[in-house]
Amino acid sequence: MIRRGLVVLLLLPAILTAALPSRAAGDALTLEKALALAGESNPVLAAGRQRIVQAREKIDQAAAPGLPQLGVSLLYQESDKDPYHPIFIDGQRVNGYAQAGFRTTWKAALTVSQLIYSGGSVKYSTQSRHMALRGVEASEERTAQAVEWAVTGAWYELRRAEGRLSVAEETLALAREHQKHVEALFRNGMVAKNEVLRVEVSVSEGELNRIRAANGVDVAWHALERAVGVPLRSAYSLLPEKVDEELPPAPPGAVALGLASRPEARALEEAMNSALMASKAARASGGPKIILMGEVYRADEAFFPSKMDDWKITLLADWTFFDGGESASRAREAKAAAEELLWQAEDLKRQIELEISAACSNFESSLRRIEVGKAMVAAAEEEYRMALKRYTARVGTNIDVLDGAMALANARNQLVEGVYDAKKARAEIDWALGITGKMLRQEVSE
Repeated sequence: MIRRGLVVLLLLPAILTAALPSRAAGDALTLEKALALAGESNPVLAAGRQRIVQAREKIDQAAAPGLPQLGVSLLYQESDKDPYHPIFIDGQRVNGYAQAGFRTTWKAALTVSQLIYSGGSVKYSTQSRHMALRGVEASEERTAQAVEWAVTGAWYELRRAEGRLSVAEETLALAREHQKHVEALFRNGMVAKNEVLRVEVSVSEGELNRIRAANGVDVAWHALERAVGVPLRSAYSLLPEKVDEELPPAPPGAVALGLASRPEARALEEAMNSALMASKAARASGGPKIILMGEVYRADEAFFPSKMDDWKITLLADWTFFDGGESASRAREAKAAAEELLWQAEDLKRQIELEISAACSNFESSLRRIEVGKAMVAAAEEEYRMALKRYTARVGTNIDVLDGAMALANARNQLVEGVYDAKKARAEIDWALGITGKMLRQEVSE
């Protein structure tokens, strides 16, 4: 019995290099696979693609007034009296009238118009929409990064939960093995009943911890599926993962790199430029316009008209000197929006600095916790081994063994926490820097 317990104890360090595989059968699920599935199925990315489409269509809408406008019309008109105009010869009115149309009129016309001059309103409006599109693309790039960070964070939380479950199961196995040994001693009259009861309580507590850890794994699976956007557990399994791997350090000059890389900064800059250009377009809309119009038409008293066949060309110059202040008000509104975005950009810089500094601090702290956790596990393993050996030799107490097992479980859990905190913090650094989302950016831009 004692040897079997020691064998189990010696197998405990495996938790430092592998987490238990998932109970579900299927293809192996990796972080890269989860990110690829998110790129295909995450609804947030799909919504982002549609926002980009909307921004592109707004460019065509802004440019449309500067393109030729072609239309057809069919008119029916009926008047009370026949339309006649008096006849004039050399400026003198003569006794007579000429028919000027039809009492009942059908008119079919083909009309084309072209804006020749608009004071730059169409040009500025189109440029504003182009800048807005670049802003939306930058914003959706950050959305892709946020999705990747959500998937990555959920992935490491799942692996953390698997590590906790592994520790709980190993601890429960130790308690049950110790229970068998204590019960054997009790049957031989070597220990009192209270020691058996203490071990039974320890086994029950271990079972409760295992149930809680298993529930944590279930919750973590659901969180990962939520982040990815598709069911995963029924189709994929988890392979053992090395948790004692070296993580790359934070890049030098992280804050400066983040300020240059974060897509939100570019999005705000493009939005500000778009607002300034919209202000110019609003001011220009109140200026003069020149429009060339042409019309080919037929008119008659009956459908389909054919008697009157004519065409006309019109050159129209229009300038609304006073529009109630609408164009000036819209220009001031757009300029105020640009000023607002400028202040938001200043606040964003401070937010970026905070996020990067916090992520780097968390990463460094987690690395130190890993080193402390390894020493803590080594000490707890030795303490448990000695307590078990003393109890076997009947010079130690059952409580020492149980306390040693509890300390060992706590040490291993602390190491698992430190390892996955470090991995998650390292991924958070890339997210704070704005250099993640590479696997998902193509999905958003397509």
